[in-house]
Amino acid sequence: MRNEADDYKMIDRAAGVAFSNLQRPVVPLWVNRQQSQTADKDEPETFNGLSAANWQYIMELEQDARKLQRLALFLGGLLVVFTTVAVIMYQAGWIIH
Repeated sequence: MRNEADDYKMIDRAAGVAFSNLQRPVVPLWVNRQQSQTADKDEPETFNGLSAANWQYIMELEQDARKLQRLALFLGGLLVVFTTVAVIMYQAGWIIH
């Protein structure tokens, strides 16, 4: 017959193993491949596992992300300015309260 303490020890041990498995770094296979192995004539030339077309697509995505980031910062700044102006106008009595 099993007791509750043994069950908790087993659960704790399993959780520890699962957590330690999460701690291990996952390294893609292409990181440890040697250059001589990647020079196959059948495969197109790649950079970090991406073809030239895919690499260009990633660069375009990064440019789009930077544009969106600038837009979000600009709109956030406008929101702060408009809120500040509204608070000042309210405190000065220019807005009916």
